[in-house]
Amino acid sequence: MPRWTFEPKITLGNVLTILSILITVFGATLAFGGVLKQVEETTAAVTTITGRLDAKDAADAALLAALNQDRVNLAGKLSEMATDIRYLRREREAEKREATE
Repeated sequence: MPRWTFEPKITLGNVLTILSILITVFGATLAFGGVLKQVEETTAAVTTITGRLDAKDAADAALLAALNQDRVNLAGKLSEMATDIRYLRREREAEKREATE
């Protein structure tokens, strides 16, 4: 049966193992920092895009309101024109009746 004993020796293998662990931890820390930076950049990009989309939505809403107002104005003018056309038709028919009598 093997005996587990601690020998207080510093060997090259122990030093390399410790260095490997430190490099791995340091590399993971740097990689995590890079990931955080990418997340921050992505968040900034999303915020910018969201701001542009909000501005576009506001512009679209203003355009839609203007178009609706134009539609209302045109409907009123068309109603007036229809009234004028009916009046002119009545006048024309009255003139035709008077001419035939």
